[in-house]
Amino acid sequence: AYKQAGVNLPASTDALKNAGRQVSDSQKQPGDLVFFNTYKTDGHVGIYVGGGKFIGSQSSTGVAIANMDSGYWAGVYNGRVVRVN
Repeated sequence: AYKQAGVNLPASTDALKNAGRQVSDSQKQPGDLVFFNTYKTDGHVGIYVGGGKFIGSQSSTGVAIANMDSGYWAGVYNGRVVRVN
């Protein structure tokens, strides 16, 4: 998604957490990267789309929009938000 917008980002979640500037969870906006503690700290990353939802790629659903405010994702969301400009 970012590449289509002309923004080059690294591929790994470890590198993505440093690819922009961190903002508070309360300031997250559509397009921000949101991180989840899955198999490790910051093990999964998605793109916030607003309304408590993010787009990500999961083995169970493929690329899909998921709710980060309830269920599994709410339990593993760690509050890290990175804004890439």
